[in-house]
Amino acid sequence: MMKRMYLEGKVLELLALLIDQEIQYCTATASPRRLKSNDVERIHLAKDILSKQIADPPSLRQLARMSQYT
Repeated sequence: MMKRMYLEGKVLELLALLIDQEIQYCTATASPRRLKSNDVERIHLAKDILSKQIADPPSLRQLARMSQYT
């Protein structure tokens, strides 16, 4: 239970950092960036992998490899 809470907290922390970075980028430029559809698919795949392996999540490096080639 504690591991799950920790991981969920880290996910929220990463999302907050991403949102802050995007806000800073958007205020610095006139046109916001858009993610490529391939990148969005990989993000969803990584989320699915983490959801299925919540008890024993892969490292960030392993997750990157798994979401890239699966």
